[in-house]
Amino acid sequence: METMDAPDSTQMVTLYHPDGASLLLTHYCAAGNQPRLRAKGMEAGRLAFTYVDAANLKSPDDHRMTRLVLTFTDANHLAQEWTSEESDKKHVALFEFTRQR
Repeated sequence: METMDAPDSTQMVTLYHPDGASLLLTHYCAAGNQPRLRAKGMEAGRLAFTYVDAANLKSPDDHRMTRLVLTFTDANHLAQEWTSEESDKKHVALFEFTRQR
């Protein structure tokens, strides 16, 4: 379970869990919907999740998360690249984390 605080102080939660031979995530978004994304395995330190579906979308063009790439650079660094879509527009946000000791 991962908790993120958005700049507007809205909290978002992402749950990661196994689903057969893949890894599934459900993202409880500040937009009020819950997209599900699936990763089939890690390649070269990267875990790429792709869009499966979403609950609570008012229309197929609503803002939603459609991709997440986790890059494990080393034991102390993680990068998250989130892609969201709304209608035909895509937005990519990059978050970089360093382990605190």
